[in-house]
Amino acid sequence: MTCRNILVNCSPVTKPDLKGVIKTAIAEVRLKKGESVDRAIKRLKKKLDKEGIMREIRMHRHYEKPSERRRRKAARAKARARG
Repeated sequence: MTCRNILVNCSPVTKPDLKGVIKTAIAEVRLKKGESVDRAIKRLKKKLDKEGIMREIRMHRHYEKPSERRRRKAARAKARARG
């Protein structure tokens, strides 16, 4: 069995790194020898979840007005302060 790559390119999600360079989020999982595709997909999902890529995609699904963003952030801060 050859080594295959499963690539997910999430091009709409861009984040500036510490130096201000904007990077596109790309998650890559390499199939190990004798590993099933289902297992590799499970590892890929864990990796996407850990890096927060899926959360970013969901957030950018619809346009959010700046006032709505401020209101949402204030509500989160208030909830964190409470408990």
